[in-house]
Amino acid sequence: MRVQDRYNTHDSECLELMLVTVSVVLDQLLRRGRCGLVDPRYIKPRDIYPTVHTGSGAPRYAVLAAELSRTEVAYVQDLERLVEYADSASAQIDDSEVDFDAIFGNIRAILALHRTFSKRIQYLAAMPLSLQLFGAAYDGLLPMFDVYSRFCASRECSQRAFARAVPVLKLLDSELDAEFDIPSLLIRPVQRLAQYPLLFQSIVDAMCEQCATMAPADQAEHVHVVKAAYAAVDHSKHLLTRANETTREAVNETQQAQFAARLADAADLQGLGRLLTSGPVSAQAGREFEDMEAYLFESTLVVCSASSTQGSRAARIRRTISSLHVTIKSPRRRDERRRSGSSVASSTLHSPVLGGCSPESGFQLPNIDAGCA
Repeated sequence: MRVQDRYNTHDSECLELMLVTVSVVLDQLLRRGRCGLVDPRYIKPRDIYPTVHTGSGAPRYAVLAAELSRTEVAYVQDLERLVEYADSASAQIDDSEVDFDAIFGNIRAILALHRTFSKRIQYLAAMPLSLQLFGAAYDGLLPMFDVYSRFCASRECSQRAFARAVPVLKLLDSELDAEFDIPSLLIRPVQRLAQYPLLFQSIVDAMCEQCATMAPADQAEHVHVVKAAYAAVDHSKHLLTRANETTREAVNETQQAQFAARLADAADLQGLGRLLTSGPVSAQAGREFEDMEAYLFESTLVVCSASSTQGSRAARIRRTISSLHVTIKSPRRRDERRRSGSSVASSTLHSPVLGGCSPESGFQLPNIDAGCA
């Protein structure tokens, strides 16, 4: 049967479904070496799969599935624009001037992943409800999503390298503005990873609403569809959590290295354990407040003067945990507390909580060299 005959006997949605089915067959043939090889760098999702369209009065789950498909195509096209820019820039600029590896990281691996993932999403979104098994989109790809963990963990390094390279990148002849377009494209993988749980959850909710209007016999036939959508939610949440944990560990490693550089004796770092988190705190001494830094290790909480407020001359801070009473408050509300003069309930840190040290043990915090950065 000719495609034109097929189009005349069925509506456009059936034609789209047929086309995406043929595309999946071609993918399988390519994977098994039964078809001529095609360079994937010159294949874009929109070139293979038609964009899913929903007519007026379409059920909510179909509208949301089509939105997921359209945004996935747009995301892949943004990745392609970014990779094309990186290739063009590296061809015009010497690597000694710009650290392209630090700026763009493993963006090419992310693009390669989503060339496959986006085709699966578009195929599933074009299916009827009984075949929209979105959990299957992750089959065999979950280990490959580790590229997001590496990309997110290197974000700070990428931003610093990009800030140094902006003056050089602005001189390039490109349709993209180096100062505005490139940062918005570099943040897209982080944004997209955080959007998947919300997008899949909205589809799950819409599927449940649709199933609630069905007869009991029809509901039983669609239970596996809802379960598959829930699996997609679980997968996306797991990947997001893993990326967050990897990013947090990378930040903590950097903070721990900076903390170690401030110690008068590096041996003092032993026994503290792994750094869990760190940040600014406001410490109250009488009626005055002082900006300080807190480092929470596995066994000890260390509070020291903020590096930006320390004097130029080297000084050592020695405080025993038994005499350390720190009120952790929001620094931005400090001025409000001073003006109002109101008393705020404080949380005092006692020594038994910190590493099991007692006042009698005489345990002291590591020596901090105030003159070091």
